[in-house]
Amino acid sequence: MLNFVRAWIVLSAALCAGGWTLSAIHRLDGIGYGVLIALLLLVVTRWARHAFRTVPIRNRFVRAKARFKRRFRRALPLSFFILACAVVLGGLLYPPNQADALQYRTPRVMYWLAAGQWHWIHASDLRLNVISCGFEWLTAPLLLLTRTDRWFFLINGVSYLMLPGLFFGVFRMLGVRSRVAWTWMWILPSGWVYAMQGGGLSNDHFSTVYILAAVYFALRARESKKPGDFWISMLGCALVTGTKQTNVPLALLWFIAAWPGFRLLVVRPLASLGVGLLAALASGLPIAYVDLTRTGAWTGWVKGTDLQPESPLWGIVGNTYTVLLHYFLPPFFALNAQYNELRHKFLQTPLGSHFTSFEQFGSVTRAVGEQTAALGLSVSLLVMISIIAAWKLRPRSPRLENRRPRFSTPRLLRMAPWFLLLLFMAKVGSWNAPRY
Repeated sequence: MLNFVRAWIVLSAALCAGGWTLSAIHRLDGIGYGVLIALLLLVVTRWARHAFRTVPIRNRFVRAKARFKRRFRRALPLSFFILACAVVLGGLLYPPNQADALQYRTPRVMYWLAAGQWHWIHASDLRLNVISCGFEWLTAPLLLLTRTDRWFFLINGVSYLMLPGLFFGVFRMLGVRSRVAWTWMWILPSGWVYAMQGGGLSNDHFSTVYILAAVYFALRARESKKPGDFWISMLGCALVTGTKQTNVPLALLWFIAAWPGFRLLVVRPLASLGVGLLAALASGLPIAYVDLTRTGAWTGWVKGTDLQPESPLWGIVGNTYTVLLHYFLPPFFALNAQYNELRHKFLQTPLGSHFTSFEQFGSVTRAVGEQTAALGLSVSLLVMISIIAAWKLRPRSPRLENRRPRFSTPRLLRMAPWFLLLLFMAKVGSWNAPRY
């Protein structure tokens, strides 16, 4: 699985960086992608020859088959396997219907391929230009080769299969016990935001793989002392910033995890320089530069169109309500019309006027969909119960507490997401905040 994740990170970075590079030389076409794919196949061949040199491929398949049978005899892995099959089957049977993909993400790829390069599209919908291009650069060669968007779901499907292993790896690195990590590695991917997007064209859970890989391989590089692990973590961090502008704060998690391993860059300086250039092209830097020069804001959204709350305080208050509402919302809510009417009346009160800067503040739909899905009612209840139980069963011995370093890397990585959550809630007033 680690080799699979490494290959996925390198492939994603190569396609993202390759998209910008081919655009720069006006070869975003069949010839350009043919050369790029040929280079990737050459790299994959050399890597596979090195990776499978010690153990023959046939032996690896025999071991994997035995492990597969043994693992999926248990209830939780079997449940995930059934869910993953349903996700892939849904992508195969039904055409994509995700609103953002149909409105601007797939159309912008068509514009680029028609012009042979990335270019600023003169249209009323600014999202065709200013939104990050990470997901689009992966779909561009698929659209060019297959002439359809029916296979785009494979990007999310492949990412979905990597979630359990990455959840387990990160949990173990952060000090979670093996049995607890093993249980939650199967439960978390069943959350609505992951399962519903696994067979669709959204790009939220898609970037979860990148940040988990970035943190995991950064922590792994500290133990293995291998520059290769650090390079993979660096590429993962770059890719997560290149997928969405709202993902940029997540780079702090990588810096915390990678800080002790920066000295690994000088072990092979030329290779590190090449990986750094690849990471820069695959990150959000290119689109941020274009947005800054075109609109004056690195996000592309000028003041008044950026969906920012009235103030950071009301942003945190409003998003806290919105996130909790969607996390504990049942899958089917028959009273949505009555609730939305009460919500509309509340926004006309002096207290509710603080939340009018939000996009459709607190609104709900009749049924949960790919656009509105959060973690889900059942998983959210399990998380809440587990947090309360962990707090109740925490070590009471002051001697044990004194042994723990106050500012260790695992502890900082456990604390930083809460700070980033507050930062996000203070700055973003989007209706889709729960899935972000």
